[in-house]
Amino acid sequence: MKPATSTGQLVYDLLIRHGHLWRRLSVSERMVLGCTSRADHRHRAWEPRHCSLRITDEGIEFCAIEGDLHFFSERRQNLLRPGQLCFVGQIPVICVARSTSRWGTMVALGPYRSACARSWSQIAEAIVFARSNLSVLIQGPSGTGKELVARIIHQSSPRSSGPFVAINCAAIAPGLIESELFGARKGAFTGAVADRKGAFQRAAGGTLFLDELGDLSASAQAALLRAIDTGQLQTVGGATTQADVRVVAATHRDLQAMVQSGNFRLDLLHRIAVCSVQTYPLKERLVDQLCLLQDWLDRNLPSGIESVLAQHHWPGNVRELKNVGHRIDCQHPFGPLSIQMFCKAIDVAQAPIDKRAWVESCIEHSRSTADAFRSSGLPRSTFFRYLKQLKDCPRAGVS
Repeated sequence: MKPATSTGQLVYDLLIRHGHLWRRLSVSERMVLGCTSRADHRHRAWEPRHCSLRITDEGIEFCAIEGDLHFFSERRQNLLRPGQLCFVGQIPVICVARSTSRWGTMVALGPYRSACARSWSQIAEAIVFARSNLSVLIQGPSGTGKELVARIIHQSSPRSSGPFVAINCAAIAPGLIESELFGARKGAFTGAVADRKGAFQRAAGGTLFLDELGDLSASAQAALLRAIDTGQLQTVGGATTQADVRVVAATHRDLQAMVQSGNFRLDLLHRIAVCSVQTYPLKERLVDQLCLLQDWLDRNLPSGIESVLAQHHWPGNVRELKNVGHRIDCQHPFGPLSIQMFCKAIDVAQAPIDKRAWVESCIEHSRSTADAFRSSGLPRSTFFRYLKQLKDCPRAGVS
């Protein structure tokens, strides 16, 4: 992640759970956590001077004073790196990397970044879930980072040294899904010329990520339920074997509605959704749009860009936004950015925009007022009305 701070350095923060909410604590050089007013950050579940902490080059170092600390890292037992979890007493605490820009503060939990408190709160819960072997269901629209969340869960779990195997259930023919998941013996069906390991066998000791879970057929749902419920795999044409796999699934579909319509098994939903994580559409996260574009393009965004981005619904979510960033960077690799570039890149040139901000941007990125007028595409009277409001220059000075 490119830092957006004025010092060019990443800053470490802590996410601390208070009840059902996660609060972000900006960490200074040295701090004390406790339950009294003398502590730098208070929580009623802690001792008066529970522990102290300080920032290092690698992360945040903790030192117990009156309370207990529980770490899960195999390396230094008192150090939290970005994305790692510890328990201060009974309260989960997660270290994150933070970068700031003119638009807001981006919190990074491993590969997932967001300025939206709802988003990083959900990822923080996912990191807490990661300590267990429980199945996790990730729900959200396509392109919102569901696989990133699954990888964070794997990387934060005791299984992180094992394999991470991703399967797209929608991309496999219904007749082959069971052999893809559970493997097949030679000769089990036409074309099975050798023994084949399934996704469950390849993910042994690690995590199996089932993307587009809602696209599984009824027979595959029944077989998957048995595998998750009992840990037993029925290889196609072969014997039953035992599975040692943690299952994380994702879907953009409404599984509750599919259960009501009879297209998804209720018992499988209950078995998969032991823990649940939600990812949110990009159209609800304007600050994320601005921060991500600023990060990818590594240039200042033009004034008034918020209104242009807010008018687009972003059906492709982060994937679509990234494509827009790549398109602009490819077509205009040097010099200042203009709103016109973004309108063309996201194909919203005909959409109504904030004309005052549009005129201001044209003035800012043009050599003269006449050039700004020509590039704006606005009627002459409209352009000069907004120009007068901005008081950038008198109309008499325009050629």
